Amino acid sequence: MKKTPRYNNALDIIKVIATILIIGSHCLPLFTNEAYNYYYGQFIFRFCVPLFFLTSGYYFIQMNKQQQKSYIKRIFLLYAISTFLYIPLEIYNNVPVKKILYYSVYGYIHLWYLSALLIGLIIYYYLNKYKNINYLIIPLLLIGIFFGEYYKLFDINVFKKIHYLLKFLGTTRNSIFLAFPLITIGGLIYKNKSKLFKIKTIAYVLLMVISISLTFLESKFLYHALDYDIHLDATF
Repeated sequence: MKKTPRYNNALDIIKVIATILIIGSHCLPLFTNEAYNYYYGQFIFRFCVPLFFLTSGYYFIQMNKQQQKSYIKRIFLLYAISTFLYIPLEIYNNVPVKKILYYSVYGYIHLWYLSALLIGLIIYYYLNKYKNINYLIIPLLLIGIFFGEYYKLFDINVFKKIHYLLKFLGTTRNSIFLAFPLITIGGLIYKNKSKLFKIKTIAYVLLMVISISLTFLESKFLYHALDYDIHLDATF
């Protein structure tokens, strides 16, 4: 029987920092310079949400089946209560009934995260026993990334139609194309932690520098390529 996952102080600290960054991103504009607001909202804080999905998978895989079910139930309860609290606001704003029902499944604006986490965990719970699910990670992430922003670089009707169909899920930043793959990766990190933790610190620092540099270059490229037509819901 698996024990209750132990806390990780390093993860706790970085999650606190990520939470502050997310709050800041929802308070934009923070600066008078448009470029500063862009790079804060689309570069500096973009690691935060993926981090939360990864850590959920990292801890979830350490639980036994009973604990996993209990965790999913707690997320569902939190999501149900949060959604219920927003219904009066939606009614006050004359949101159509169909839209309210839609929000109840996919989340009202920022509640998308809880919806994505809940559905992503359920998918992972049932598919984790199959080793082949690891082969789904990269294709799902690539689809999400491409039809999140990159399809706009190509004036191809097929891409536009696929994007339109995917909009039924809100954006490609959802349970299927973001939450589930990242939760799975979090689980893989825990399963292979004995190998990963043997890697020298300098290698991690080097990888972090490379990752941050590539993220900045990607943000800069999309900013100039798409101008104002950019959301960066999911990027490389």
